[in-house]
Amino acid sequence: KFSIAIVALVGATSARHHHHHRGVSLSQLEDSHPIATKWDKKNPHPGFEANHDDFEGTEGFGNYDRVVPAHFDGPGSGDDQFMNSMLTKYAVEESTPEGKPTGRFFLRYLNAKMAAYEILDTHLGLRGKEAEDYLNKYFDKTFRHFDTADDGKIEADRMSGFFRFLCGNMQITLH
Repeated sequence: KFSIAIVALVGATSARHHHHHRGVSLSQLEDSHPIATKWDKKNPHPGFEANHDDFEGTEGFGNYDRVVPAHFDGPGSGDDQFMNSMLTKYAVEESTPEGKPTGRFFLRYLNAKMAAYEILDTHLGLRGKEAEDYLNKYFDKTFRHFDTADDGKIEADRMSGFFRFLCGNMQITLH
């Protein structure tokens, strides 16, 4: 049983990394099975959530690899860790109507609320019911204040101000 599991794991890994399906390359599969979802100005692509990174699909959202700007490289780089967290865990990458990544990032209401739990925990020490009560009291007001275009999203590069406002401390160091 153990050797069968290893063979299956190796086979699945090999198929994923080489983009082959039963001896057919991904490009051959795309040619023989055109993508049904057509993204355009009439049916614009919704953007790429953070968890779409490394997605290899050909249908729906399509293939996607998130490229985080070099000045937000992450732990150990000395760069802006707050923005690295926002971009790699929570932000949506805007896309063209046809579904091409643009390098512009934003957070929708739910993305920002998920990030708020992390910020309240790490910067105010609030968890569980305390965090929930705090967000129930202040989150909607904060989101409305920063959603200046009233389109349900806030640019990722404005989130430091968003969370300082939410925490009630404009001098707080976000890291």
